[in-house]
This record gives sequence, structure tokens and C-alpha cells, in this order.
Amino acid sequence: MKKSYMLFTLLSGALFHLQAQITITRSDFGSVGDVLYYGNDTTVSNLSVGASGANKTWDFSKTVDANYYDTSVFVDPSTIAGAPAEANLALDGGEDGNETFFNINNNRVKTILPLGAFLLGNQQLTITNFPLNFGDDIKDSAFIKTQGKPEDLGYTNTPFDSIRIRVVIKSTSKADGWGSIITPVATHSALRVRSVVNTDFTIEGKLPFIGWSPLPRNPDGQQVLYAWFGKGKNFSLAEASLDTNGVIKSFRYQVDSIPRKPTTGLVNINRITPSISAYPNPANEKLVFDFTNVEGELEIFTITGQVISKQPISGPKVSVETQYLPAGIYFVKAKNKYGAATTLKFVVQH
Repeated sequence: MKKSYMLFTLLSGALFHLQAQITITRSDFGSVGDVLYYGNDTTVSNLSVGASGANKTWDFSKTVDANYYDTSVFVDPSTIAGAPAEANLALDGGEDGNETFFNINNNRVKTILPLGAFLLGNQQLTITNFPLNFGDDIKDSAFIKTQGKPEDLGYTNTPFDSIRIRVVIKSTSKADGWGSIITPVATHSALRVRSVVNTDFTIEGKLPFIGWSPLPRNPDGQQVLYAWFGKGKNFSLAEASLDTNGVIKSFRYQVDSIPRKPTTGLVNINRITPSISAYPNPANEKLVFDFTNVEGELEIFTITGQVISKQPISGPKVSVETQYLPAGIYFVKAKNKYGAATTLKFVVQH
């Protein structure tokens, strides 16, 4: 009886060890040259991120199925034109086809928000500290403001003497669970992190003899991301991105390689980066976009991020009527069918 009890104790200890808590350190985050492969499911329905807490099992093996794959590579930011000076590491490629910039050391990782195009300067937000353990909270914020002549901020033919923009960004991350995550390809010990980013825009114009008046802007936004991290995996094992209603809109998970022969619904991607040009720029009544390697969706948004137009891209050229748009700075994003995207700034002048 005593021998059986000892055997049970040893087995219990072994099983617990397989699902023991883990600690994420700098060595578990990528370095220049590290390559990541992800399977992406953008058709997720009725998926749950699962419970928080200790010794959990998050089983996604039967609930997600990649409809395309992509590759991300950690690179030296100095090799990327226009990279923020504060960055010492960049993640190139990935699901959206853009770069993500970091300032990283042995104690923490900051993500860099390149807001120079919005004349707000680059901002840094801490996304995790090292070491990262279950229960840890990471909070950071950025307050950005700028004020100047309307034409300097992209507003022309307006009655305002001056424009001012204020942005408050608050981020909160919490390591809210540990246990095992099961994806369609593997089972890993994992530490789960829930991240929330809230953004609040204020844009005002100053009228002569009247004072400051609010201008139309995009609604205040919130982004929620659940990410699972493992030892020696260089980045997230899996990520679930939620919309403003808390519904999962996409899920991705690490794979060892991209399949040589895709099965039905799977795409083997050697990423083709889309490109876009526009003329005339500045535009008055009409703007024509020329596309290369684009076969998806065109999205136009304001300097504050408000989406004002979406339309499918069915050919190499698209014409957009600009005569009804207020004068100012705008951005256009073009995506291909694999999710790779490129963004271009244009100006409307009347």
C-alpha cells in the first residue's frame, strides 16, 4: 500500500511538472535572424479564448483551421527605410505584411508606434517586462499633442486659424493564465497574456473671435489581444484578436514550416508585397490608384484613423471621387488576398 501511494505521488508530480508554470525571459523573445511561421484562421466562428487561471488547458486543435500561412522574420531596423530611430529590433512580414518595431533589453520590451506620418512623433509603450510570471501586470500610457497651422497638419481651405490634436493611449497587459495550449500542430506549456489598448482622440480647430471647436474624428477605439507564450519560441505560440464587441475576429498559431502542398482552403505563401501609387497627388476632384500585386480590398481613412471608404479591388486601377472630401491628409491601405498590405498618404486640396 505504501509503495502504491509513493508511485501515485511520483506520477502526480511528473504530470504536474509537465504543466508547471513557466517564466518568460528575454531569451524567449526573438533576435535578428529568427524566423516564425504562422497558420492564420480568419474565418473563426464561435471560438472562445478559454478561462484564465492556473493549470488550464486551452484546446484549439479542433476549433481553428488555417486558411493561409505566412512568414515573419526578426530583422535589424537599420535595414528598413524610415524605421524609428528608437528601434533596435523589428519584426518584418507577418499577417498584415507590415513591420513592427521594438525597443528591447533584458528587462522589458517596448513597442514603437510610428506616428510621424500623423505629425505626432513616435511613441513607445511597454508590452511586457522580463521576467514575466503568472499574475504580472504591465501598464503604460502615452499622451501626445500637437498644434499648428491647418495647412501644416493637412487641413486646407478651412476657416480655422489653428488645429490641435491630442491623443491618449493606454495599454494594460496581464499574465492571466498558465497551462497547456493545444493547436492543430502541437501541445505546449504556455503563459497567457491578455492585452488591452485604449485610444482617445481629440481634434479641434480654432475659429477667429470664437475659440476652439471640435472636429469630426474617429470613435475612441479599443483593441484586445490574447497571446500565449512558450519557452524558446521567440514570440507568441498563438494569438486571438478580438473586435470591439469582444468577438474573436482572427486566430493564428505557430507552425514548424509552411506546407509544401496546400490542402483545400490552405495557401502556401511566398509573400508578394503589394504596392500602390496615386495621381494626381494632391488631388482636387478625382484620384487614380495604380496597384501591383493587389487583389483584395481598398480602404481610405483620415489622419485620425476614421475609415471613410472601403471597396473591392478588381483590377490594376481604381478611381476615387475626391471632390466631396474635405481638404486634408488621407491614407489609403491596399490589401492582397493573403492579408499583406501597403499604405500610402495622399492629400486633397480644393
